[in-house]
Amino acid sequence: MRFLAQVGMKRWMILLGWLVAAQMALGQVPGPAYTVIVGIDQYADPIIQPRNCAEADALALYQWLTSEQGGRVAAARVHLLLGQPAKQQGAIPATRENLLKSLRWALENAKEEDVVLLAWFGQGAPVGDRTCYFAADSNFKDRGKNAISASELEQMLERSKSARIVALLDVNFMGYDKNKEKVSTMGLEKRFSEFDRLSEEEDDRRAVQVQPPVAWISANDGTSPSPENKATGHGALIEVVLAGLDGRADTEGDEADGVITVSELFRFVHKEYPQRTKQLTDKAVSTVGFWAQGNFVLAINPKQYDFVQAKVAAFLKRAQTDNLPQDIQSEGKALLTQMPRFERPRQMRKHYLAYAEGKITADTLRVERNRYLEALRVSQKEAETFADRVLRVATIARANYVKPVTYGDLIPAAVRGLYRFMQEKVPPEIEKRLDDVPNLTTSEIRELLAEVRQKIGQRDDIQGNKAVYRACDAMLHSLDNYSGFIDPETVAEIERQTQQVFIGVGVQIQKDLATDMVRVITPLRGSPAYKAGLQAGDLIVGVTNFFDKQGQRLENPEFLSTKGLNIRDVVNKILGKEGTEVQLHIEREMADGTKKQLTFRLTRSRIEVETVFGVRRKSDDSWDYYIDAKNKIAYIRLSQFARFTSRDLQRALEELAQTGLNGLILDLRFNPGGYLDQAVKIADLFIDDGLIVTVRPRRGKEVEFLGEHAGSYLNFPLVVLINSGSASASEIVSACIQDHGRGVIMGERSFGKGSVQTITDVHFDPNEGPSEIKLTTASFWRPSGKNLARDRKSKEEDDWGVRPHPDYTLKLEPGERSQLFEHLRRSEIIQPREPVKIDPPEPFTDRQLQMAVEFLRRQVAAHPKNPNRG
Repeated sequence: MRFLAQVGMKRWMILLGWLVAAQMALGQVPGPAYTVIVGIDQYADPIIQPRNCAEADALALYQWLTSEQGGRVAAARVHLLLGQPAKQQGAIPATRENLLKSLRWALENAKEEDVVLLAWFGQGAPVGDRTCYFAADSNFKDRGKNAISASELEQMLERSKSARIVALLDVNFMGYDKNKEKVSTMGLEKRFSEFDRLSEEEDDRRAVQVQPPVAWISANDGTSPSPENKATGHGALIEVVLAGLDGRADTEGDEADGVITVSELFRFVHKEYPQRTKQLTDKAVSTVGFWAQGNFVLAINPKQYDFVQAKVAAFLKRAQTDNLPQDIQSEGKALLTQMPRFERPRQMRKHYLAYAEGKITADTLRVERNRYLEALRVSQKEAETFADRVLRVATIARANYVKPVTYGDLIPAAVRGLYRFMQEKVPPEIEKRLDDVPNLTTSEIRELLAEVRQKIGQRDDIQGNKAVYRACDAMLHSLDNYSGFIDPETVAEIERQTQQVFIGVGVQIQKDLATDMVRVITPLRGSPAYKAGLQAGDLIVGVTNFFDKQGQRLENPEFLSTKGLNIRDVVNKILGKEGTEVQLHIEREMADGTKKQLTFRLTRSRIEVETVFGVRRKSDDSWDYYIDAKNKIAYIRLSQFARFTSRDLQRALEELAQTGLNGLILDLRFNPGGYLDQAVKIADLFIDDGLIVTVRPRRGKEVEFLGEHAGSYLNFPLVVLINSGSASASEIVSACIQDHGRGVIMGERSFGKGSVQTITDVHFDPNEGPSEIKLTTASFWRPSGKNLARDRKSKEEDDWGVRPHPDYTLKLEPGERSQLFEHLRRSEIIQPREPVKIDPPEPFTDRQLQMAVEFLRRQVAAHPKNPNRG
């Protein structure tokens, strides 16, 4: 047996040697067709801060890609640009001129199927309303002219024919001496947006975008470099990337397939990088990026590639000997060359592998393949059901959308969107028929949709009704950014968020990067978790369920570790039927560093989420609304306009009316909106009778919503805080208060959403909950008669959104705005009762709130206390 094994291994090795030589000669080893790697340590301008290991990181990536032991990419296909090019033969000086030449070389020459890899290690900065990437010869003051601007890169990316562009980024956009140069950081708001491959002028065509966005990953949010490993002289990002490329990322399916896709690599980096940064700095840092459409090969796995290719060669040799048809040979080669994404083709891959190894005959392979093809077949009835449901949604959209639309607008968007979701090209014969949809009858459109569904076949990513959901969402979203199709699972999630009530245990949780588990942000006041003693900072290491989702007791309790799970999966395990029990397994780190292992057996109940917040929590964790108790100035923040927000706000106002109210700050910053009726009720609390908002549909009469004098709070000065995160219902309330002269609007200009979306329930499957069609059906107009909507043609000087009073406009830099958002969210946390280890909040001054308080203090001082104010 040992002798036979050695003979077999020798045969494989001979075949491997022949295969490698042939592939290298033909240039068939998969990898980037064009690569541009940039690394700059030192810059000509001393204001631009140096980097310690940018060039070493760039050089390490280059050497791996071009080495025989690594990616085996021809050096002629890689442009390496360094600040000090003498470090590597063939490297190019990283000047602006050379950077532009190399980027154009890659992006302009690449064909649609060519992979383009862009890797940048260096410094950048904000410039205007965008960012820039510094060249070695850039000058900070003139960076708009002599750096590579995001707009320039965006234009090159848009023009490129490649559908497979990948960006690996370790760029610090705060990489300059901030003590010497005080510049606006507004451009940081749009950092990385160049990789959307859509300029602002074209942003409204996102839903029908032809070329996919760039698959990109950054070491962090772009405001610091990757931590350096001083022992190796490399940044943490490149160390993790190279570990993934060297084989550890080759994890799709149940075995290595010898190639590494973008999705595999980026998932690996996203998981491993926080742990690596934790080791180096004691702080876990998460990558950011987008790679939803990254299921294409980026590089080979050098440890497995030759072995897998030998199996492919063995399969083809035997298939030719057995005279297998060409379609079987092509299918087998494709399945063996790259691990399929889905289970059925993975199972078929095993049969092809068994055939290549001589374990099954050609006849057995044919039998298994026939079963496989039958499993992929979509029945005529299923295809027609798909067609009927898409047409049903299209008919609703055609009848009710705020602007006239036709099947010619809707059906092609549905089909192209479905193929885009599957990361596949629309077949040419289908594409040709889509162009002819305006000339087809409804019956012919139905036939076309059924044909599309049958041609696609059964796939794991569109099982059941998912093909309908994806097609309908693409169709509706092509109309505008606010219309869409909401599947039953998402409907349930949205209801939990907007209706304020859900069945659960009452904890907010987040992913803990350092442990890859889940950590409690805060228990919700009055919830089972709150009453049982769960605390902010508790690590949820596991969940035990005693009941299934239907509320039936399980024969054996099911324990699930949270390690490696995403938030949605953990939430799904915690939620369940009202009255059933679930057990949370907790690790609590105490202030002295010791750790407690705790279990909490909780009974699920109805949970009501807070949307009305005050200044600080009282000892019983209710809210203290006074920001200046001496002057009776109160502060109330609304996080959204949910089902009971107006009720809870009225209760807070009644409480304040009893104890005295001389001035109120209503904070609507970062409030994205919600229910229209809640906006109307809340606006009516602060104005006398009169017009609140007008809704104008495409068809039918406009509807005016009017306020009533009864129940209004009119006898104290009012300030409303808004910013660019204040949208929709927030804008209705702030515009109404502004137009009635009831209060002063302060802060920053609002978002500019002047449309109304109507929700229509649709039931496709009795085994699922309802889906929802969210469709823009009307526009809303403020009491002054102006619409609030901002569109792609709107300019800063145009009249959209709600503008604060000119004397009280205070625009925050992006960094400060991010700090404000975090500050507001942290204020919601219920502080632990037990002394635990918890990171203290960073000091922060809310300058917009401070401005509002000072204004109201002047108002109170200028007007003697009114007895009616308390």
